[in-house]
Amino acid sequence: MTPTFDEFASFLRERLGVRKKQVITPKTLLEDELGVTGDDGIDLLEAVERQYAISLSPLHETFSMQPNELLFQEEGLGIHVGELSRVFKNLFRKIKEPGPVMRKFQVGELYEVVCRLKQQQAR
Repeated sequence: MTPTFDEFASFLRERLGVRKKQVITPKTLLEDELGVTGDDGIDLLEAVERQYAISLSPLHETFSMQPNELLFQEEGLGIHVGELSRVFKNLFRKIKEPGPVMRKFQVGELYEVVCRLKQQQAR
């Protein structure tokens, strides 16, 4: 069954330990406003898959991402491993490859994907 947005927001609130005072809307940014980064982002996506019995893989197709686009920043150094690789490669050649782009990943976007996948299952 497809969850309502309020049910989905409650799931996120519980899973992420978000205070009840903090409002979660479809426009809420997972990283900037809820603090979801790196491994916590991957853990969240896996929890969403388990909770709603769906598969979000492959992420780039599921979320219509560009090849260099990321949903969550890596924890720690604040630089993506792929970015380090790109920098080192570019030291030895003149062609510049585009670095990773952080997507402004909203709760509503994740919710819409869950709904779409649940509806596909129901058919």
